[in-house]
Amino acid sequence: MSVETENIPIGFTSTLTSTLGHQVHALESDSSNLAPKIVMIHGALASRRYLLPTATILSRSMQVFVPEMPGHGASSKPPHALSVEEQAKVLFEWLRLKGLEKTHIFANSYGCQVVAQLVASNPEIAETLILTDPTVDPEARTLIQEAYRLYIDGFSEPKGSQTQLLADLSDMGIQLAFETVQQMLADDIRPKLSKILCRTLVVRGEKDPLSPQTWVEEVTRRIANARFQVIADAPHCVNYATPSQLTSIVLEFINEPNLSRVG
Repeated sequence: MSVETENIPIGFTSTLTSTLGHQVHALESDSSNLAPKIVMIHGALASRRYLLPTATILSRSMQVFVPEMPGHGASSKPPHALSVEEQAKVLFEWLRLKGLEKTHIFANSYGCQVVAQLVASNPEIAETLILTDPTVDPEARTLIQEAYRLYIDGFSEPKGSQTQLLADLSDMGIQLAFETVQQMLADDIRPKLSKILCRTLVVRGEKDPLSPQTWVEEVTRRIANARFQVIADAPHCVNYATPSQLTSIVLEFINEPNLSRVG
């Protein structure tokens, strides 16, 4: 399904930007240019759709950008799935083209892997990071393990999430979806975390089976200037399931004075 066949949310504009040979689609809020800016990065096999509940609320206080990485949503489809490193390079160039070279960055799931690669390679690109339910737990690095955990998570996700997943898979196609999961599983986020120097908030949904408590605590410990917060009763996709609660947490974190800087 293309973005033209869907209603663009009130207060957002659809854009398409040529970036390193890819056409990157994004939704951009019509908020004031003077408002703080936040970029929201989706997970694997996902798109703008499941970020919109949180993006819409955030747009009341911030200028929100929701790009879709190559292969996902309404962005162009490469012949083969990009690696995490390649996605990070595309994202870096897209941020540069948009003039977003020092901004707040939010990510969910596999998006955390892309953003960790981005910030590890370009430490000054982010003002703050919000990493929600980061993957991949080293105790579940096979396709079967991840598929089982995703199945279990489905029982906690809100009504409508399955319909969105089917729409996203339709956009992507089976081959790119399978290859993207392979790229996700091949990537190890851990060595990159120590290179993240900006203030970071790590968030986990309490009921998330894909990102267990011990794993997300480890992610937090590996980042020098990070703290950890759990959203009670929430599943993996906290941005879709608990948007009001998540937005409140994000805004409180972003608006805190930065009393300490690492590095």
